[in-house]
Amino acid sequence: MASEDSDSDLEALPPLFNDDEVPELSTVPRPKTLERRDGWSVVEEETSDGGALRWMVSDAALSLDQTRVQLTAPDLKGERHFCRDGLRAASHQIMVLALALALDSTSECLRHSLCVLGGGGMALPMVLVTHVQSVWVHVVELHDVVIDFAVRYFGASHERLLVQQEDALSIVQGPKRPWPPASLAGLVVDIDFLRGTAPPKFLSLEFWEALWATMKPDAIVAVNTIGAEATDVQALARLARMAAVETFGATAIGALVVEPGPGDRRVWTPLIPRPSVLLLGPPILLSKIAGARPGSTAAPFECQLPSWVGTVAADVLQAMARAKLQASWLEPTADSRAQQIT
Repeated sequence: MASEDSDSDLEALPPLFNDDEVPELSTVPRPKTLERRDGWSVVEEETSDGGALRWMVSDAALSLDQTRVQLTAPDLKGERHFCRDGLRAASHQIMVLALALALDSTSECLRHSLCVLGGGGMALPMVLVTHVQSVWVHVVELHDVVIDFAVRYFGASHERLLVQQEDALSIVQGPKRPWPPASLAGLVVDIDFLRGTAPPKFLSLEFWEALWATMKPDAIVAVNTIGAEATDVQALARLARMAAVETFGATAIGALVVEPGPGDRRVWTPLIPRPSVLLLGPPILLSKIAGARPGSTAAPFECQLPSWVGTVAADVLQAMARAKLQASWLEPTADSRAQQIT
């Protein structure tokens, strides 16, 4: 009888959920590790549209994606394809804006050479060779496992993409440098070391003199300065500009830093470091980025760029329009001061 009473009591209890409030279990799989080796991992997460996000992670910085790409839903053959009309990282979008200006300034050339020091999954180089038929990109990456992952998991393969396993900083000054003097239209330093102790070589005048010697006079250099102290970025800009004077003589090199603006109220921590990109190049080119700010009377920055750039860097252009990103001159030149006045 006692058991019957208990059954009766249970039957009288109301249901935990109404019929229309029963939660549905998610059908989207959780992120899964595709491969892990030598302190590096490739992770993938399926999206609700049948596509996927895929990224590379280093044990040395688990909170940061080294590369993140988007894949389409499977086609009729069951194959996914990489989306090359966008970049997930804001730093890469900023670099695309700068490199597009450098390429546009030498548009009469039939072949443009760019260099990327620190390749990761090579999302940035692949976007460049996909959209600009005249561009050849030389990537220098230290880790063989990263190169292997980039090829097998991130589609880093193209006839105009040249990949070399080497110490990125040593190759600039060493005899193995594969590009001739004064040949590069742009160079990217995408190595996360300013948050810690930067290699002495990178902070030497000799390194930057050797770097500028490989660049055309109207070239642009973009340095990923994520998480760096403002004083360190300023010191680096001062050193790079000093070396440029030794290389180009009286030719002025401007320094512009793109970083979160007053409209961005996020809190930055060692795990989520503050994004920052240092741009070095002719002030007349960099002033176009500096002019892409709220209230500017200049023509919209995106109108001065090829259409593919506006698509690839759409997030950054919107962030600059909303003051969530700002471009600030470091040690303004005469040209940059004139830009600020107008």
